[in-house]
Amino acid sequence: MEWIIKLVITCILGLLAVVDFKKKQVSNVFLLIVSAIVFVNYVIFRPITIINLIGGVIVGVVLLGISYVTRQKIGVGDGLLVMILGAYLGFEVIGFLLLYALTLSAIWSGLLLMIKKVNKHYTIAFIPFIFAGYVGVLIHG
Repeated sequence: MEWIIKLVITCILGLLAVVDFKKKQVSNVFLLIVSAIVFVNYVIFRPITIINLIGGVIVGVVLLGISYVTRQKIGVGDGLLVMILGAYLGFEVIGFLLLYALTLSAIWSGLLLMIKKVNKHYTIAFIPFIFAGYVGVLIHG
């Protein structure tokens, strides 16, 4: 059953990544679906401790705070998605996911700047990197 949940979340994250990349928007419907899956998964299977769940959620709350302070330089949708995934994966794994995502987004941004495709004020979609980070933590366990 666990692999089905992972597959469904992976597919939804893939869809969110495509939409974010093309339109720089996050679908609230997909966020609600992932939230519902995470909630049901936790109630039925209890895959992580409550402390680990809360720690994962706090990471997303911190991103939401950064979004507010920076006037949405980091999107609210990104923070909400990290909060939801933090509840699913727990504190440690969401940390690794963000490490992957931030590293990949920094490399991508650097490449875009070096080839002069963008300037320093250009914004990039972050959910594709969250998706890549999620796939990374699935592969590495």
